[in-house]
Amino acid sequence: MICQIFIFTFHIIKVLMKNVIITLFFLISFSIYSQKKELSFTKDSDTVYWMKYNTDVNKMFDLQPIQENKNEIVFRIKNHCSQIEISKSKDSVFGKIEFYVKEFDQFKDSTTTFKKQYILNSVTVNQIFHEIDSLKINSIPSDNLIPNWQQGFDGTTYIIEYKNKEQYSFKHYWTPEVQTNINEAIILESFLNRVYAITDVEKINQLFNKEIPFRSWMCYGSASVATRIMTAQEYKEYKKKKRQFERKNKT
Repeated sequence: MICQIFIFTFHIIKVLMKNVIITLFFLISFSIYSQKKELSFTKDSDTVYWMKYNTDVNKMFDLQPIQENKNEIVFRIKNHCSQIEISKSKDSVFGKIEFYVKEFDQFKDSTTTFKKQYILNSVTVNQIFHEIDSLKINSIPSDNLIPNWQQGFDGTTYIIEYKNKEQYSFKHYWTPEVQTNINEAIILESFLNRVYAITDVEKINQLFNKEIPFRSWMCYGSASVATRIMTAQEYKEYKKKKRQFERKNKT
């Protein structure tokens, strides 16, 4: 009798465990499916090369991937040294500019980086969203899908990312201002100029440059190096601040 009860109990537990496993399987499958659906790429995206570049930049400067922003709508513009990100969630908007540089040291291969974030107010963010909508920026495909768009090694490549609840677009544009008679390039150049004017990015960049704790630095993927010219006293102060910066970043 006891043996029969044990067998019956074991059978019940086995059935329950099987049901739990099946339920967990479906929950996990649904979660994965939902995530894939949310992050599906738009048809006019291009991720062959620039996606890896973008991932490398994010890792080097500890920048949050756009997919990790949980707001309903997220839009980001990135160049070699900075990125502007704006987002919406219900009735609220958010925005920021992040600048980032890598130390250049002619005597060693430095991996030291510096970044700083500047918050944008809601008026500025809403102005940028208005420009995106009025110029239909999200309808412009990546430059490799635009006929006659020229590529080169100098100039500036802009990466534009956009995410909503349904899709994610990843597009790049090499130096829109040098493209000849291409309507999409004209629209993009106008849009970028307006955004940089609205955010007063040049003024913020000057503030950032003053705070960079390196004597020489460069942007990611750039061959040019910026060097601060110093007097003997300024160089002494720079060495002091650099030691403080290095100690702070070791802890």
